[in-house]
Amino acid sequence: MGSFSIMHWLILLVVLIPLAALYCLPTIIAVVKKHPNVLPIVLINLLLGWSGIAWVGALIWSLMPGTPADGGRNLG
Repeated sequence: MGSFSIMHWLILLVVLIPLAALYCLPTIIAVVKKHPNVLPIVLINLLLGWSGIAWVGALIWSLMPGTPADGGRNLG
């Protein structure tokens, strides 16, 4: 009774992988959208996301359109 069976490990993985993906959602969105502020979003998500408020802030920031570094002058 004291050992984990294969079924326990599978259930653990089925729960942990989606939770980890949900926790990293702001980072995933920022990377996929090629947000100009990827690094700050990643750092806030990883270091402060556990607080909930910072996670929501990182999520909102990752969903906002980023401004290009050149001020939008390079439209080519």
